[in-house]
Amino acid sequence: MRSLIQLAGRVRRHRPEPWSTTNVQIFDSNLRHAERRDQPAFCKPGFETEHPWRLNSHRLDRLLEAEQYQRIDARPRILERPAPLDAKGNLVDLEHARLQGWMLQPAAPDPATLSERERRRQSSQPREMNAHDGWSQPLLHLTALAQQQQPFRLDTQPKVELILLPDEDDEDYQLHRIDPGQRRYEQIYVPVENSLHQRIADSELAGPRISPWGATDYLQALSELAQELDMSLEGCAKRLGTVSLPESERGWRFHPALGFAKRR
Repeated sequence: MRSLIQLAGRVRRHRPEPWSTTNVQIFDSNLRHAERRDQPAFCKPGFETEHPWRLNSHRLDRLLEAEQYQRIDARPRILERPAPLDAKGNLVDLEHARLQGWMLQPAAPDPATLSERERRRQSSQPREMNAHDGWSQPLLHLTALAQQQQPFRLDTQPKVELILLPDEDDEDYQLHRIDPGQRRYEQIYVPVENSLHQRIADSELAGPRISPWGATDYLQALSELAQELDMSLEGCAKRLGTVSLPESERGWRFHPALGFAKRR
């Protein structure tokens, strides 16, 4: 479902006028199902695997409700249907069930459903935690370590380390480049606000049915985080307000809702 949403989002992606007629067609299944009928089909991309995540069917007319595909948007991936989820009979429920498995601790099994041997094992002393627990689900998926070890795309561009520091009055922020100092672990913050930083005006993001989604006020977020961590605003920025960008002689364009892009 996530792939269908992403693909539909590319249709008329850069055309601003509304469109009222059907311009997307979804096949009832995929090539993987036609080539390997006895194996999971909605995988790579998809969440289907062998037991226990094998779907009962590979036909989308059986796996999707009408409201889940007749108007394709992100709601099926955001809004979870009422429990219990039908992970074997609905493609959307399968994805929500898999995400629950990654992000939530599994519920304790009902003792009435366990054999005598399993009950004895459950009642024995709990297993001590080990190093593997720090990497196992769901903890790993709450960090950026997996992305660091298995990057989605290989990026070989030279990088420069930058930081958004609050000004003297803590009313605005300024872009600085981070250079190594002469002493070990020393960092020097070189102002590049006026030479390499082009701010995108809020008016460039405004338009019919267009508005930033989410919290985009950097200073407000930084202030709340500094208060929560009992840190100074500048100290919090030095710890958490850094960004690694591809080198650019002309600098970068920036808006809090869009991030950074090379200045052309």
